[in-house]
This record gives sequence, C-alpha cells and structure tokens, in this order.
Amino acid sequence: MPTAVLTLYAADGSFVTQTDCAAFSLLKERYLPYDTFHAVYCLTEERLPQPPVRAVFTLDGVKLHDGIVRSVKAERRNHLTQLTLTSRGYTESLMQNQMVPGLYTDVTLDSLMTTYALPHITYESGLSASNYIYVKANTAMWDALSAFCYKYNRSLPYVTRCNHLRLSAKPEDAAILLPAEGLLRYSEDGDASTIISRIDMADIDGTYGQFTCTNEKAAERQIVRVKQMLFDRQFLYQPEDALRYRIAYSNRKLIGKTVSYCGYCGEDIEDMVELSGVLRGHVSRILLRGSENGLETTDTLYFDSFCNVG
Repeated sequence: MPTAVLTLYAADGSFVTQTDCAAFSLLKERYLPYDTFHAVYCLTEERLPQPPVRAVFTLDGVKLHDGIVRSVKAERRNHLTQLTLTSRGYTESLMQNQMVPGLYTDVTLDSLMTTYALPHITYESGLSASNYIYVKANTAMWDALSAFCYKYNRSLPYVTRCNHLRLSAKPEDAAILLPAEGLLRYSEDGDASTIISRIDMADIDGTYGQFTCTNEKAAERQIVRVKQMLFDRQFLYQPEDALRYRIAYSNRKLIGKTVSYCGYCGEDIEDMVELSGVLRGHVSRILLRGSENGLETTDTLYFDSFCNVG
C-alpha cells in the first residue's frame, strides 16, 4: 500500500503523525456536501497525548481528507495500541448551520459563504449574482446553496478535493484513463426509490390547479408518486422552477455505472474518467479503500438530471 499518513490535531494546535496504517476508507459522493474517512492505525505511542479534534489524511503526499473527528478510540490489544477513527470533511458544516429566514437580494456565492466563518472551506470564485433567493425557516446553508445553484445554472453544488465547493462544471481537461489491466468489477444499476411522478403546487393564495409538473422518467417506469405542496417562495418569480427542481432532484442516481480497479488514479468528484471500451463520463461517487492487500478504487457514474446530462 502507498504511504498513508494520518495527522491528528488537538484543540491547542499540537499534533501527532501516524504512518502505520492497517486499513482505511474514503467515501465521496456527488449529492453529499462532505466526504467520510475511516481508518485503523497501529499507534507508535500507547495512547494519544490529547483527544484529537481534526484529522488530515495524505496518500503518497497528496492530501485527500481534512475534517472534524467524529469518533476516536485507542484500544490496547496484545501489547499493541490500535486507533480507530472516523472523520467527516469540514464542509459537513454546510448542513449544520441555518440561514436567517427571509428574502435575500443580489445574492452571490461569496455572500452566502460568508454568512458564518467556516474553517478550512474554500469555494469557487468569479460567479455572477442571482437576483434573489428566499430562505424558509430552518433552512440549512446547503439547501440555500442548492437553490442558488439551480437558479444559477440548473445544477446542484458539489464538493471536490479537500473541502472545495463548486457550482459550475470543471474545466474539460483530458480524461483520466483508468487501468484496464487492473479492472476488478463492472456493473450497471439504478435507483428509482426517490422518483416523483407529478407535483402539484398551490399558488400564493393557497389555491391548487395552476401549477403542476409531471416526470417522464417516472412515466417510463409506470411509477405513480404524486406530491402536493404549498407555494414555494424560494422560486417566487419563477414558480414553475420550484416544480422542475423537485422533479429533477427526485431523479438523482436514476442510472449508475460502477467500476472497481486496483490502485488509484487521483480522480475526484466530477472529474472525467475513461476505461477503454467500458465507460466514459464524470465521476459521481468514489470509494477508496486501502489495506495490507493494497488499494482498491470504486468509481460510480450517475446518469440523471444533474450528472452526465446528455
């Protein structure tokens, strides 16, 4: 296995570095605003000097994870201290902080991201403003960002690299070529568990009948799931978009293609990958696992309303 280094920081800024990795996994997903890291290390010390609050993981010198420690246990077994740790990327805070309700005008990504001082998070620059967003009570920052992104480019935000938020597509670089000789598994699947067939929305006075939207993807599958909703002020001036947004979101992960191979080629969410004769497209989900048996990467490409469209 390549060199897997875990650096653990205490609240006072002190840190320890661990290199004896027994196993690790790192999961990244297009529709989640954080990555999840899990690792087991054999400690060089019998116990940690202080409870760690931050975990930074690098693989062959490349930082792949930087996040808040959610759980940690140092256990003595057979004259060996074993550390088990789970951490999530700092961008998880986008789901845990709520916006003040109300109408926001001349909104930019920068104005949204500076609502709170969130550490270790970077974001895309140079995006134009939206005329407005309306924030409902108990709305998380991530939901406000999603509404802003849909207004901006009919897409959803995503997190790439270490805690970097993007709204627009990545530049079209050359595809990352996955090793055909290392291919372990290939599969095709789909998930229609969240699909909605029709949404009816009341107008601003609470009367139904004016706003409705159907989903052809549900009709193709003979799925009937009808939802009723009150008028959505997030789309005050484009009420039909409230319906289109929810239909599109219900179609997420509708079709998936998954490939597993030995090693890791450095791909991240929304990077273009290609496996000759098997698949080509933008990565939507990555599961990287390492152990004494080596590295294994599992890439999933979704084909839905937001991923690999067209």
